[in-house]
Order: sequence, then C-alpha cells, then structure tokens
Amino acid sequence: MFSGFFFCAYIRQIHSQLGNRIRIFRKQKKYTIEDLADLSDLHPTFLGQVERGEANASVTTLSKIAKALNKNIFNFFSFLRIYPFGKRA
Repeated sequence: MFSGFFFCAYIRQIHSQLGNRIRIFRKQKKYTIEDLADLSDLHPTFLGQVERGEANASVTTLSKIAKALNKNIFNFFSFLRIYPFGKRA
C-alpha cells in the first residue's frame, strides 16, 4: 500500500521537474506561454498546467513542445538519473 503512495509522489515530482525544464527552455527563447502555444498548436492553459506539473503531457504533446523550442524531447528529461540494470552508482 505504501509503495503505491510513494510511486504516485514520485510521478508528481517527475511532472513538476519536467514542467520546470519546459519553462526554462521557453524562457531561454524569450517566449511567452502564448508564443509557445501558437508554435506547438496547443492551448496556452494546458501549457501552463504542464509547466506547473498539473497536467500529464503525452509523448506526442512533448514532441510538439520540443519541436517548437528546437529541442530534442530527451532534453526535457535530463534531470532523471538512469541506472543500468537497476544498479545505483
């Protein structure tokens, strides 16, 4: 029971960090949310929710955002530490 709780908390943390990365890249380009919405063909309200970690963006949506920011989708996840074969360094 507790493992499910911690997993959900971990997912919320990922959404938050992902949104922060998108916001950083958007501000580096000096784009407003409306600018990014126009370039990615998404609604500005939804983009705001993604940036705040309140919405779950699909891979398709993340691809649209990445293309609009001239980034690779993997740049959004650089905060994750991936350990091969489940081993931690």
